[in-house]
Order: sequence, then C-alpha cells, then structure tokens
Amino acid sequence: ETSLGYGEETSLGYGEETSLGYGEETSLGYGEETSLGYGEETSLGYGEETSLGYGEKTSLGYGEETSLGYGEETSLGYGEETSLGYGEETSLGYGEETSLGYGEETSLGYGEETSLGYGEETSLGYGEETSLGYGEETSLGYGEETSLGYGEETSLGYGEETSLGYGEETSLGYGEETSLGYGEETSLGYGEETSLGYGLRRHHWAMVRRHHWAMVRRHHWAMVRRHHWAGEHHWAMVRRHHWAMVRRHHWAMVRRHHWAMVRRHHWAMVRG
Repeated sequence: ETSLGYGEETSLGYGEETSLGYGEETSLGYGEETSLGYGEETSLGYGEETSLGYGEKTSLGYGEETSLGYGEETSLGYGEETSLGYGEETSLGYGEETSLGYGEETSLGYGEETSLGYGEETSLGYGEETSLGYGEETSLGYGEETSLGYGEETSLGYGEETSLGYGEETSLGYGEETSLGYGEETSLGYGEETSLGYGLRRHHWAMVRRHHWAMVRRHHWAMVRRHHWAGEHHWAMVRRHHWAMVRRHHWAMVRRHHWAMVRRHHWAMVRG
C-alpha cells in the first residue's frame, strides 16, 4: 500500500504487515512475529522463539537451544558443544581448547599450565605438586583422592606401604613382621612362646590394632586439618576460589561482548 516489496502493507519484505522480511508481522526476518530472522516469534534468527540465530529457542546463534553461536547446544560460540568462544570444544575464551583464560592449555589463570592457584603446577594448595593433603603423594586424609594418612603411598596408617600399622610391611601392629601383637614374631599374644587360643588371640589383636590405628589416623588428620586451615592450605583455597571467580567473570564479560558484537554485525548485514 505504501512503499516496499510485493504485497506488503507498509514498507518491507514480501507479505509483511509492517516493515521487514517475508511474512513477519512487524519488522524482521521471514515468518517472525515481531522483528528478526526467519520464523522467530520475537526478534532474531531463523526459527528462534525469542531473539537470536537460526533455530534457537531463546536468544543466540544458529541452531542453538538456548543462547549462543551457530550449532551450539547451550550457549557459546560457533560450533561449541557447551558454552565458550568461537570454535572451542567446551567452555572458555576464544580459541582455547578446554576451559580457561585466553591462551591457556587447560583450565587455570592466564598463562598457567593446568589448573590451580597462583603459581601452582597442577592442582592443589599453593606450591603443591599434585593433589592431596599437604605433601602427600597419593591418597587419603583431608583432600586426598582415595584413602589414607599423610605421606602414605597406598592405604593405611602413617608411613605404611600396604595396609596396617605404622612402619609395618604387611598387616599387623607396630613393628611386626607378619601378623600378631606388638613385638611378636609369629602369632600369639604378647610375650607368649607357643600356642593358646590362636584364633581368638588373632581376632583380639586384629581388633586392637584396627581401633588403635583408627584413633591414630583420626587424631593425625584432625591436627593436619587444623594446621592447614590455620595456615598455608587455607589461603591456597582462598586464592584458588578468588581467581576462579575473577577468571569466570572476566571471560563471561569477554564472551558477552564478543557475541554482542558478532550479533550486531550479523543483523546489521542481514537488515542491510
């Protein structure tokens, strides 16, 4: 009726009531109700329900379910599976492989190699090498991944190689070589030479040792935790959390600005 393409009432693309692309009620791309790309209900790309790129349900790039770049399932840049910048596999800044700040290999603060607090090599408290309680190599007590006391390699009491009390090679009480009570060579009660209720004594000493080492480990880790939270480990955790929040906010802002610019340029080109 006024100025634009074939069959329009006012100004824009084919069949629109007001101004934009084909079949829109108000202004934008093909089939939109209000303003943007093809088939959107409100404003953006093709087939979106609300605002962004092609086929999105809510707001962002082409084919996304929620908000971001082309083909993403949830939120971020072009072709990403979950959330981040253009071409990333998982979550982080532009061009990163996994998750962290710009140019990082895996996850941490700018220029770090892997994941932890400031200046750490891998994961734990400040200056630790791997993961566990302060200075541990593998497993238990506070912050350990699997099971045992401070400095143990596998599972049991302090300094044991396999399973039992302190300094034992196989299984029994402190300083024993094989199995029985403290200082025994083979099997019986303390100081006995031969034979008595062998089965009963074995069970008795097994219970005594189990309780003894359970108490030793409980006290040991209570002391370790008290010391760590009062000192270096506590502040390592504080720093890790602080920088994690700083990085998360920084990259969230970077991504938001990046995609805002991408969308602005994209729609400027689409609208001509």
